[in-house]
Amino acid sequence: MKDEDWNLLDRQALGVIRLTLPRNVAFNIAKEKTTVGLMKALSNMYEKPSASNKVHLMRRLFNLWMTEGASVAQHLNELNSVTTQLSSVEIEFDDEVRALILLSSLSDSWNATVTTVSSSSGSNKLKFDDVRDLVLSEEIRRRESGESSTSSVLHMESKGRNSTKKNDRGDQTIVGRVVQLQSQWVMKILMWHQRLGHMSEKGIKIMHSNGKLLGLQSVEIDMCEECILGKQKRVSFQTTGRTPKKERLELIHSDVWGPATTSSIGGKYYFVTFIDDHSRKVFVYFIKHKYEVFEFFKRWKAMVENETGLEIKKFRTDNGGEYEDNTFKKNFYDHGIRLERTVPDTPQHNGVAERMNRTLIEKARSIRIQSGLPK
Repeated sequence: MKDEDWNLLDRQALGVIRLTLPRNVAFNIAKEKTTVGLMKALSNMYEKPSASNKVHLMRRLFNLWMTEGASVAQHLNELNSVTTQLSSVEIEFDDEVRALILLSSLSDSWNATVTTVSSSSGSNKLKFDDVRDLVLSEEIRRRESGESSTSSVLHMESKGRNSTKKNDRGDQTIVGRVVQLQSQWVMKILMWHQRLGHMSEKGIKIMHSNGKLLGLQSVEIDMCEECILGKQKRVSFQTTGRTPKKERLELIHSDVWGPATTSSIGGKYYFVTFIDDHSRKVFVYFIKHKYEVFEFFKRWKAMVENETGLEIKKFRTDNGGEYEDNTFKKNFYDHGIRLERTVPDTPQHNGVAERMNRTLIEKARSIRIQSGLPK
């Protein structure tokens, strides 16, 4: 990596870290010019195992209290943040103590849950992961049922636990049964996420708000490993504002992607996209060879012009040879279509088509990773 590229990434990382810091903290590290220097300064301020740091962190832990109506996930993040910082200054808590700290820091509306969990453990030690999963699943149940301060399901689960003892049906606990309910709910969200080509949480929420996803009460997607692996990207190019065209077919973006290292089942190695700038509607055609682009363009042109009653005015693409063919140029000339070419080796100038290529490839890659197919 070149020095200027490294310096750019370092400045971007430095800026992101500064934006996450409170003003009183950012003021103390204002002179730091590199990410390494900034992290060292923060480490010296907060991670030294000094008595003052230990007192400060213990006060934060003792004063940590979940407010009514707050998110359990957010409260868990705050608790984990404090305990992790305490661990960095050589103060460790065993698993049961962490579980007890979590239960004792919940708001009053969770008293029934705390009582149920405490009584269900018997002489066994509580495990932090089990308590955490139970609290998260109970929050999901409350959200789905519209409750805010009751724990009727937990009481019913407690009765069920007693009855299972009487019927000798095993030693299944409340934690295991509620976690099972949570798993079923999470699997339903994950199923829609995968069916929609690993769509973003924002997109799924929009579809859910429009009533398109039946059977879902709310939408919260946990970390998807396939999305992380399939949607990695470089640092974005600097962008400027733009206004979409006012009329359909006024400007068309197009690009050819390929060749793929492995052909499709139909023997295709490429795909070509045609995107309307006004509506952003995209048409995708799979092809075996680049010289087929013109034939697919003629079919697509006839279809969209017949459907809309409008004519294509501008056609923007890169300097790919498939668009420089004489038949392509003659067709544009005969129909009065203006051809706009971008600068060679500058894909960001054809950003709409290039971004659509990336979207399609990311969807396909994520689905392939999730299905376990080889590259």
